[in-house]
Amino acid sequence: MGELHKTVEKFYRALDALHIEYDAETGRLSEPIIMIAYNANRRFVIDRVFLFKRFFLIFDKDQTDVTKVFYDKVQSFRSTVKKF
Repeated sequence: MGELHKTVEKFYRALDALHIEYDAETGRLSEPIIMIAYNANRRFVIDRVFLFKRFFLIFDKDQTDVTKVFYDKVQSFRSTVKKF
């Protein structure tokens, strides 16, 4: 359970450092953020995301598809400049 908490904290730290606003009610971010997951084999550009007990639920830009990424699979969050 501690790992889940670390990943969510890392997500919020990345948002703070990048000055990105997150609306938990709508899941929208003021700017996209990149999530690196699954041993760096997958990059997700996130515009809209919901946080659940054990996973992120990511909506694609057109909101036609969703992806579930479990917290323990997330490696880092990035912008075009910084890595978290």
